[in-house]
Amino acid sequence: MKYIRTYNESANETIRVSCAGLARVKIDGAYLFIINKNSVKVGRPKYGPLGGALEFNEESRSFLEDIGADFEKGMDLRITIPQSNLDKYLNWFYTRKGREITSTREIYEELALEENIVDMTMRDMSEVFIRSLSRDRISNRAGREGANTKSYFEIYEVELSDYVKDQILEYIALDEENPKVILVDAENIESDPRLAEHCKHVI
Repeated sequence: MKYIRTYNESANETIRVSCAGLARVKIDGAYLFIINKNSVKVGRPKYGPLGGALEFNEESRSFLEDIGADFEKGMDLRITIPQSNLDKYLNWFYTRKGREITSTREIYEELALEENIVDMTMRDMSEVFIRSLSRDRISNRAGREGANTKSYFEIYEVELSDYVKDQILEYIALDEENPKVILVDAENIESDPRLAEHCKHVI
């Protein structure tokens, strides 16, 4: 997919770019969402899709540095670049080479390592890429509040093993006051006030 420039570029302006893999995960027909830690940091707790920032491979670092990338954290594809280089970045991004093309690493980290909700391995997940989409927004990420941001999402259909699903259902059955994960029916996703705006993208 080749990106076609659709903006008035200025060599003196920069743009924040955020690229994430979001997972459509369903259990018993309902959609699984997890508490977003960044939303908690800024005092507005919301649940979001599983998944998170895509990472670039080390082989791509020189290209990103050449187009003036300012990296926010490690190898995350959350960067700031000169707006005049956005087309170069997107032409690279949409090749789907030299970067992560899966959401399962983030899912494993979220469910098994960070929140310690389940006992699982990477073999407990299967995944299919569905589509890409983008949107312009104002960042509310801690440390980047107010930054004009172009977000690029890759949506994946992820199937969890029955072993993992059962553990999640057992956790939800505990009915904690502030649960780490919740299940929401499709018809309620756009109206549920607990959910972040981008949850609708995984329906």
